[in-house]
Amino acid sequence: MISFCEMFGYDIHLSVIDFLCKHDDCDWTISQMATLLSVSRTGVRDSIVGLIMQNQIFLSRDDGKSKYYRINKKGSAYV
Repeated sequence: MISFCEMFGYDIHLSVIDFLCKHDDCDWTISQMATLLSVSRTGVRDSIVGLIMQNQIFLSRDDGKSKYYRINKKGSAYV
């Protein structure tokens, strides 16, 4: 399966969306995504803010130490 980034070019927002779509079976922290995508936590954090505002992803839980995010299957064009 071709990724968003292979199709549309590299962009950190697309990388985060692509990652969350491919791994939609669980939720992820900013640090986990940054490590697995080989990008900075700051870049992922900035993308997360924009993607939440666009209703593409959501905060799925907050354990007090870390915040976990998932792709929004209900309120976006993901489905």
